[in-house]
Amino acid sequence: MNEPSSTRQERKLFADIYEPLFRREPQDTQLLKNVLCWLFAFRSLSYILYTVNQFYPLPFLPGMRIAVPFSAFVVVVAGAAWWTTWKELPTARAWAIAASLINVYIFLQQFLFPQSVWHHRVGSLLAGVAGLVVFLRPDRPRQPRS
Repeated sequence: MNEPSSTRQERKLFADIYEPLFRREPQDTQLLKNVLCWLFAFRSLSYILYTVNQFYPLPFLPGMRIAVPFSAFVVVVAGAAWWTTWKELPTARAWAIAASLINVYIFLQQFLFPQSVWHHRVGSLLAGVAGLVVFLRPDRPRQPRS
């Protein structure tokens, strides 16, 4: 059976208007990815300062002593997560999941090693869980930024 041309036109109009909405990533998810991207950058930068403080004590970071290998690991993973997420590279998801797991570990560290002086790091837990929720969801294909 042949459809009337008005029905075909209505379907085409519907597809032209609504189909791109279903292909795009929701704005809230993209905003959360951007916020997490800059949280990864902050985490990397803060651990660089912690590592420097190990060798050259800085007056504005008193009492912050963290093992250097762990700090270097956090710097690399969080820095890679920031860079790949910011540039929207294909490896961004894996780096962001790794950085989110590190954030969760930073929170849990106070319970695993009670002898160390750790503050309650609820912000790390929230950032880690939010990162896992956002980056474990399947991505829609996007064009990387140049």
